[in-house]
Amino acid sequence: MMTETDTRRHVHETHSPHSPPHPMKIYLRQVCQLRREIDETRELLCRLRAQSEMATSRISAVRLTRRTRDGTANAALRIVECQERLVRQISHMEEAISMRMVMIAQMPDARERRVLELKYLHGLDESQLCEKLCVGRTQLWRLHGKALESLKKVFDSFQNRLIRIDNTYQLCYTKIVRRDD
Repeated sequence: MMTETDTRRHVHETHSPHSPPHPMKIYLRQVCQLRREIDETRELLCRLRAQSEMATSRISAVRLTRRTRDGTANAALRIVECQERLVRQISHMEEAISMRMVMIAQMPDARERRVLELKYLHGLDESQLCEKLCVGRTQLWRLHGKALESLKKVFDSFQNRLIRIDNTYQLCYTKIVRRDD
């Protein structure tokens, strides 16, 4: 039977700075990074659109030689292609955030869901979480740990479904290819 001191030592050892962080913690921390990258990408997209407008106004305002016109048209085309790539990147990043939100929403316990939403989606720190949820720090960390474990189970079930969907897709694709041959 573990004494209280043994329990504290066990808790301290399992959460030491040398142990790797929970994989779901890493997965959820990416939300803040993704949001920053979305903002930066949108800023870049706005600058590209401004450059595109300047380039197209130059094309229509000035009579150009064939060599210059080709260079300017190619530059304008490259800008448009970059814009399309950036829009796709933003879409993928937003989808990654949405996927995390959907998985949190699938968790069975409302308090565990709330902890993860407030911490990772809304960016509240430990003291704000304790105040908002009316719990102490120890209770918060227990709840947070259980929430990460619940999310891991949801994540695993999503992964299994995605693998089954992908395998079904691969099977259907193989049958279609064989019929065409």
